[in-house]
Amino acid sequence: MPSRRTLAKGAAWAAPVVAVAATAPAFAASQPPVVSGSICQLFYGGGTINYQTHSMYLGVKSSTGIIPAGTVLSWNICVSGGGSGTGGTNEVPTTNYSATAAWTLSLSQTSGNAITGGCFTATITFNQNYTTGAGPGGTWCAAALLWTDIYSIRPGASVSATSNAPTGPVTSGGSGTLTYTAARRHPTSINSSGRTPHYYLTRSGTQNCYPAVQYSVLLSNTGYDNVTCYPSGTTVANPCNWDGLGCVGTTGLCAPREGGVQGGQYTQPQLC
Repeated sequence: MPSRRTLAKGAAWAAPVVAVAATAPAFAASQPPVVSGSICQLFYGGGTINYQTHSMYLGVKSSTGIIPAGTVLSWNICVSGGGSGTGGTNEVPTTNYSATAAWTLSLSQTSGNAITGGCFTATITFNQNYTTGAGPGGTWCAAALLWTDIYSIRPGASVSATSNAPTGPVTSGGSGTLTYTAARRHPTSINSSGRTPHYYLTRSGTQNCYPAVQYSVLLSNTGYDNVTCYPSGTTVANPCNWDGLGCVGTTGLCAPREGGVQGGQYTQPQLC
């Protein structure tokens, strides 16, 4: 039987283009901006017992709202393990890209291959002075690593993402790490038993929040599928205001969304 990747050849699968913010005017400041990286949002789509559609968004913060040309930020991404289903392996994801080439996102290993050594590096290079669009001190959140049905991450995989200190004409804001376990949303079919939640495990350094998690909710996808769990002692902000549906748990552990048949998408509270 042909592999998913073989069937996909010729389909010209294209990573989404990001056209966010504008090129900054000539950078002129007496002091270089303080720049740091983080993981700013996570996304879950569909999946099976062997793979989970999942996107990791790389955040960049600048104290002035401007990132100078020549700034380079990198993240070390480590992925291990996964669920007990048959088949599947953790693979290097693909990426999105800037329509104007204002920034370039590159990976240290080739997309679609098994992750050699369990870790790879993602690097953003800013090719021109760039206004983040998030304002001074705000987080630009547009560049993404994309795991799909072609570039797979296994449900239940353990993920660690460390943002390194930036280089270039900037002052480093430091580094930080986010660790979590990827959800298993659709083990055999949309409403079968065996779903497992997204688990946030730890954060440190410049990773000063647990970023929002966005889910794509499929037809007839009901009940407790969309769940995120936090380390004990973490307070969930406004835990019962997710699209008017209820939830349980206000500190630590899980705060699931409840209700009948759901539609569209939703984003749970961002804990910063």
